Amino acid sequence: MRSVGRTVLVVLTTAVVVVIGLRARVAFFYGEPVVPPPVAGVVCGDDGVTYALEAAAHAAGRKVLHATACGACSNAADVEVLRRTRDTLTLDARACGLRYFLMGRGAATRCLEPVGFTPPCTACWIDDMACAIAHCTTTCLWSRLTGAPNNVDGRLNDCLQCDETHCGPEFGRCAGANRRRSGIVSDIARPAEQIWQRQ
Repeated sequence: MRSVGRTVLVVLTTAVVVVIGLRARVAFFYGEPVVPPPVAGVVCGDDGVTYALEAAAHAAGRKVLHATACGACSNAADVEVLRRTRDTLTLDARACGLRYFLMGRGAATRCLEPVGFTPPCTACWIDDMACAIAHCTTTCLWSRLTGAPNNVDGRLNDCLQCDETHCGPEFGRCAGANRRRSGIVSDIARPAEQIWQRQ
């Protein structure tokens, strides 16, 4: 019985050391970004230009892709991927994030490629995974182990909230388009006021 306890202790200690080592490796290569606050009323046109108001985009003869400034995912192809995968993208990104944690950036990039994002947009998603590993590893591993749903008692689960707090602003700046900003209801329940509505 004593050897079983010792074996369990060795396995747990090894797991903790591996988690700390992997997290440190990602944090070493991940630099904390400086993110300016979003500007209210700004929209991204289908020409990849940021307009001060939705009316300004229409006056220029452009359709509006999403709320806020344009970024690497601000094109019709990537917004269509967001729409097409609205019920599966969270699980796909979570699986690819775990690959990043275990096998590195290249493995995560290869994992996310079948989703269909353009390479610049994929890079924003991969950077978000690096940020989550640097800031949310323990929280997200616990959420995975306990099988936490995306929303708990009307709010984001702890892992998604951690990512939203630490990584969301930079992801939004990098990507431009995300599901909420594009008016897409997804598998993560959000308050209606957080989902952009076209005027």
